[in-house]
Amino acid sequence: MADLASPETAAMFSDFQRFAADWAQQRPGRVGILLIPSKERVIFECLRHHDRLASAAPEFVLSVERQVALEKKIRETAEELGLPYRSALAATADALQDAILAGQRLYPERDGHPFEAGYSAFARTASLLWDEMTVRAAQPGD
Repeated sequence: MADLASPETAAMFSDFQRFAADWAQQRPGRVGILLIPSKERVIFECLRHHDRLASAAPEFVLSVERQVALEKKIRETAEELGLPYRSALAATADALQDAILAGQRLYPERDGHPFEAGYSAFARTASLLWDEMTVRAAQPGD
């Protein structure tokens, strides 16, 4: 799904770029981009942070590297268009690390949607994005 070389993903990304350009034409601060990382991406980040990526399956690493490339393109698009952008990756990876240290789970066994701590990480990041959007909206002359 995140492979920019696939026609489906390339078409969806092209649609995203078109929508983002339209959003950028709106009053500043009206639209921002919040990236919610996949479960795999969060796990990858924790493994990378602890120098444990060598223990991960090559298919897993390749899949997440494709997600990283897509994230980069999304961030670059937001920057080019002047749209506020935040990724919940760091906050969610911190929540995963906290859960591990507490002997808890951040994600159910067979689901990519997190438990409460994951949504709290998303919300904190969304709040930071909202703050940035509010500041941009209040700037004179825009």
